[in-house]
Amino acid sequence: MKTRADTPPRSVRAQRVLLWVVAVITWMNAWVTLLDSAGGGVFQAVGYALPETALGAVCAVLAVRLRTRMRWVRVGVIAVHVVVLIGELARLGGGDPLALIGLLFPIAGLVLIFQRGSRKFLTERRERRRRRPRRS
Repeated sequence: MKTRADTPPRSVRAQRVLLWVVAVITWMNAWVTLLDSAGGGVFQAVGYALPETALGAVCAVLAVRLRTRMRWVRVGVIAVHVVVLIGELARLGGGDPLALIGLLFPIAGLVLIFQRGSRKFLTERRERRRRRPRRS
C-alpha cells in the first residue's frame, strides 16, 4: 500500500516530465542531424548524432529511475542538466539566439532538483535504510 511518503512531490514529477521532454528533443535533433546529411558526410553526421542519442537515453533512464530515490539518480540528473547548460551556453556563444530558449530546460531542471521537497524525497529512503537495525 502506498503511503504519502511514497508519493513524489510536484517538483519530482515535474522533473520526470522535463527529463522526458529533453530526451525527446535530443532524439529528434539527432534524427534531423542524420536526415540532413543524406547528401554526404554521413560519418560526420553520425558523429554529431551519437552523443545526442546517448544524452537522450541517459535522460530517459533517469526519468524512469527517479522514483527509486537512489543517490546516483539525483547526481545523474544534476550532471545531465549541467552538461545541457554548458552546451546551450556554447550555442549562445556561437551566436545562436535559440539557445536562450534551450537554457530554460537545464535551469528549470536544476531549480526543481534543488527544491526542498525534491531533496527530502530523494534522501528519505537512504535515511530510513540507515535507521533499520542490522540482523545478526
